[in-house]
Amino acid sequence: VGGLPDGIVDTDMLAANAVTAAKASGIGITEADAWRITSNFQGNDYHIESNWERMDSQTEGKKGTGMSESSGLFTFPSTGYYYIHFTVAGYRGGNSTIHNIVSYIRTTTSGGTGSGTAYNGSGRQSMRSESGNSSYSLGNTTIFKCSNTSNDKIFFGVQTGDSSVYVQGSSTENFTYAVFIKLADI
Repeated sequence: VGGLPDGIVDTDMLAANAVTAAKASGIGITEADAWRITSNFQGNDYHIESNWERMDSQTEGKKGTGMSESSGLFTFPSTGYYYIHFTVAGYRGGNSTIHNIVSYIRTTTSGGTGSGTAYNGSGRQSMRSESGNSSYSLGNTTIFKCSNTSNDKIFFGVQTGDSSVYVQGSSTENFTYAVFIKLADI
């Protein structure tokens, strides 16, 4: 009885309605952001506090509000479950010593980097320097549940085992960097 005239409902209309329904139900990525270190440093750094910038090359960008950063402490734009990946790259001049490199993703629920900090992820790699520069790159990943945007924060660190090992940074390339993607609401 009644009905729609022929040609009113087509594949474009069905696809548009499916996208609208997916957005309304919360399906899809609403937050994605990436930050990098802009300059090199040597040795250990429990909490990398300086020289962070949002990736800003021609094809890079963020989706949503994005993370905010102050002295290397990252604040989430909204509560939810976040995928976090941290990559550290660097090098060491010629030497016959084996060096362990460890990268850390550290979290806090107290709003600072002191008490309440957990080691939520770490990557480890050994590097043997011989007659020239040796380089390394390692990454680690965690899923973080942000329940409180005022107190639940994240920061990154590296342990090189030798003050002559460099952590590499650049304002135009991604050597040492962090990626944040919101997976779901709580």
